Amino acid sequence: MAVSRRQIWGDFAAALAVGLLVGMLVSLMPSVSVAVIVVALAVAIASLSRADRQRGVQASGVLVGSGALYLYGAINTTLACMDDRCGNGTPLPLLLFALMTLGVGVATGASSIIARRRE
Repeated sequence: MAVSRRQIWGDFAAALAVGLLVGMLVSLMPSVSVAVIVVALAVAIASLSRADRQRGVQASGVLVGSGALYLYGAINTTLACMDDRCGNGTPLPLLLFALMTLGVGVATGASSIIARRRE
């Protein structure tokens, strides 16, 4: 069954909004938001092994949205640490988590969208 391009991008946009919301929860409830991202990572990876492309597009939207906010936070923290002394703190774990989240999100989204367009 062919899926329209509008539906694919609509699913992705809705999931991107959810991902931005999850990313904003980092400041309020860090452990909950990280748990949601870990679940989204698991769904994204599972969708690649199955033929469940709609969940893949949705999971990629969540990952890209939250990863973008994590990346913003990592860059902001890095710039603040250049201006002021951070002690022994480092933004490197946050930066790596942001890059991993964005990378998996983009890869899952691209493969899911390509696969859905070929159906």
